Amino acid sequence: GYFLMYEARLVELIEARERWLKPGGLMFPDRAKLFVSMVQDGDHKRKHYDFFDDVWGFDFSSVKEAAKADPVVQECDETALVTSST
Repeated sequence: GYFLMYEARLVELIEARERWLKPGGLMFPDRAKLFVSMVQDGDHKRKHYDFFDDVWGFDFSSVKEAAKADPVVQECDETALVTSST
C-alpha cells in the first residue's frame, strides 16, 4: 500500500514482524518516513464531493460527509500544498 498507511499496511507489517521474524532477525528496509501536508485541490473536490449534489438528477449531498472521511492518497503538484510538511 501507499506509504504503509493506505489499506492498513503498517498494521500488517507489524503483525508479520511479530509473527514470523526470528529473534535477532532483520527487516529491510527497516525505516519509513511519513510526510503529511494539507493540499487544496479544487478538481478533486468537484469530482469526488460536489458530484453528490446531483447524481443523475438525485440529491445525494448527505453522502458528502462520509466521502470526506475516506482518506485520499494521491500525487499532487507542489503548487497545491497549503502547509509545510515539517
